[in-house]
Amino acid sequence: MRSAIENRRESSILLHVLRVATAITLFSNTRVAEAVIPSVELFLQTSNNGDDPSTRLLLSHAFYGPELPKQIDSIQVTREALVSPQINNRFLCQNPSDFEIDPSIQESTKGAWMIVPRGGCTYEYKTWIAQSVYAAKGIIIYNTLSSRYSFNETNGNTLWPQEYYDYDCDKGRADIPSNELHFFSNSDEAKEVGGAGTGPYDSEANDRLLTGDTVDNLCKIHDASDLRNCQSKRCLVAYGDNTTSPAKDVTTVCCAWDIHLNPYPDTNLDQNVTIEIPTLFATMEQWGVISGVLETFPSVYISAYSRWRPTFNFSAVLIVLLGVMVASFAAYRTANDYHIGISKLWQSNKKASTRKNENSQSGNQQQDTLVPRNQTSLAEESLELEPMHALVFLVMSSISLFVLFFFRVSRL
Repeated sequence: MRSAIENRRESSILLHVLRVATAITLFSNTRVAEAVIPSVELFLQTSNNGDDPSTRLLLSHAFYGPELPKQIDSIQVTREALVSPQINNRFLCQNPSDFEIDPSIQESTKGAWMIVPRGGCTYEYKTWIAQSVYAAKGIIIYNTLSSRYSFNETNGNTLWPQEYYDYDCDKGRADIPSNELHFFSNSDEAKEVGGAGTGPYDSEANDRLLTGDTVDNLCKIHDASDLRNCQSKRCLVAYGDNTTSPAKDVTTVCCAWDIHLNPYPDTNLDQNVTIEIPTLFATMEQWGVISGVLETFPSVYISAYSRWRPTFNFSAVLIVLLGVMVASFAAYRTANDYHIGISKLWQSNKKASTRKNENSQSGNQQQDTLVPRNQTSLAEESLELEPMHALVFLVMSSISLFVLFFFRVSRL
């Protein structure tokens, strides 16, 4: 009978050791998550003296270029002017030798921050032009609807936005008349009609019809929920992998994603190029705030700083500690009956050593003390946890989480 108790105790200990080992293994494989988070704090002001109230925006930083200083490390608050490039190179994608640089604009960009739209070329190329041609101190690239459309350089067909990458029809969907929207048929027409246009999307004609929380937004008018679930309040044309022209009568548009991202390096850029200015990324909503200030005031100044963030993920340590504590407490409480039985067994053995003449009576007492508190015999117990049960639990829980993450179980 004592052997059975010891075996159960060893099984409980093995289960507890397996839980602790699993927690340690998960913790050892834990790395700091590089999530796309707004890591830069930008203050927008309309004067350089700091008397006017500032507008605070949270932007994301590129994977290349220098980091911005933290605000606590700055002895004196510095503000730089925020300017736009000249109209014939507003995307900063043209080669400097292909256009004439306006000396007045070039003079105004020295030591200032430049704000340019996304699209037309890579992020790092824009930064290189702002650094080498305009001598800017930094560059802000903002997201646009037109940047999600492009021409196929091989066959000239239109490349439309992709579902779940650029838009989500579950957040907002509308069918609007196709004649309300305008698209360029080729890149030459886009450059001729759209000035510095780089894709098939006519932003001058379409943005006001697919943007905002007003009656002018056709997507909002024709959506069943009035874009209530669409945080961006902007829509993109939904064609999936279809590269042909849209239908003549009705065009389907869906809620556009407007999230932060980290501009990535350009692998085709000359390796001898060194980026010495920071690159920030702003969402379409943030560009709406900035553009409103630029249109209202003649001069706009900004100051940008890196937000503090820990170099180590302390939450992972807390999660592991909580998991180990819960598993330890649960294992201890589960084996409470065995602890009582073993304690009584040891007491019986101690009494038996002093009273040898009562061996038979002591054996009967020993057998009685092995009965758990629930008065169920050990032979009838079948729900016994073993290390294999813990392993099966980990496998089944992992499969369940996998299914919940990659498959849509229900629609809210």
